[in-house]
Amino acid sequence: MRIRTFAFVFLSICVLVNFTGCFGQKGKTKPESFSIERFTNAKGLPCEEITHLAVLGEKIWAGSQKGLFAFDGVNWEIHSEKNNNILGSDEILDLQVLDNKLYISTDSGACSYDGSNFRSLFTSRRACASVGKGSEFAVGTASGIVVNGKTYGKSSGLTSTEITKMLYDKKGRLWISTREGMSCYSAGMLKTYKGLGKELAGSSLIDVPPKPANCRLPNNNIKSMILFKDGLAIATVGGLCITDMDNNYEVYTADHTDWAQINGKIVDAPVAGNSKIPGNKISALTASTNDELLFVITDKGLGILKEKEWLDVDKLIPGLPKTGLTDVAWCKDDLWISSAEEGIFKVKGLSALIDADEKK
Repeated sequence: MRIRTFAFVFLSICVLVNFTGCFGQKGKTKPESFSIERFTNAKGLPCEEITHLAVLGEKIWAGSQKGLFAFDGVNWEIHSEKNNNILGSDEILDLQVLDNKLYISTDSGACSYDGSNFRSLFTSRRACASVGKGSEFAVGTASGIVVNGKTYGKSSGLTSTEITKMLYDKKGRLWISTREGMSCYSAGMLKTYKGLGKELAGSSLIDVPPKPANCRLPNNNIKSMILFKDGLAIATVGGLCITDMDNNYEVYTADHTDWAQINGKIVDAPVAGNSKIPGNKISALTASTNDELLFVITDKGLGILKEKEWLDVDKLIPGLPKTGLTDVAWCKDDLWISSAEEGIFKVKGLSALIDADEKK
């Protein structure tokens, strides 16, 4: 009798565990796919040709060649030369958020916005990128970088004056990405970073050694960068690099072609990639709140990196375009993606991809 009673109790416990987990509710199942909300002229977006995105507070900021737009969840607010005399031009060339300030670079100057007021930082000339930290601010121009009014060009050690992005790291160093490598500005000094390159010498192809020798940037044409974990995530036209710019370089590439000299001829030869990143030409990056997920805009669509795994975006976000994507931003639980012709896409609830232990 006792044996039968024990068996019945044991069986009941097994059934209970099977249905509710370890005497508690099961965690929510992750969605198999995520829905998209698209913002167009019909939904109030002033312009569908969006080049840049940024998030300040809970507002989405979108840059275009026809002005700057801010979305509060209900309405789109327009900032242009007509209604904002601090904005140098309606052509927005870069948006960057650091330390709760939005830095806006335009075809004719740069300014910042702290959530209440706009402040002019640089006037009269084209500003490719701008950023600030504390009392210091920097602007990238066709002549180089201007740091608190002082200009540093190639003669000062700047890698190139073709500047694409700038940001300050946690140590207060200013990083400058260009079309010919990276520069780091600290205490009035500039240091150059270049990965292995190739050059034509007559009819021969020669390797140009990296600088410094341990630099492993996959390509020196750099489009963008963000602070990521304890270092930087860097977008190049030859792949993604996650690095501390010291000894740790984690590089992701797709199958591609590269110059090679074969039988005396210089040709584009196939090169196998080392990952499932969608494409090598990367134009924009963003990360989830605590860097659990890295989002990568490539010439072949969106890539999502979790730990060291590239997720299946086609399955997770069906219907998302693969071409024409320009920028990406993370706001609370959602991912925002801009397009050169199709407006803005909001992918809802992507934070569900983050495991509970990662959110802690």
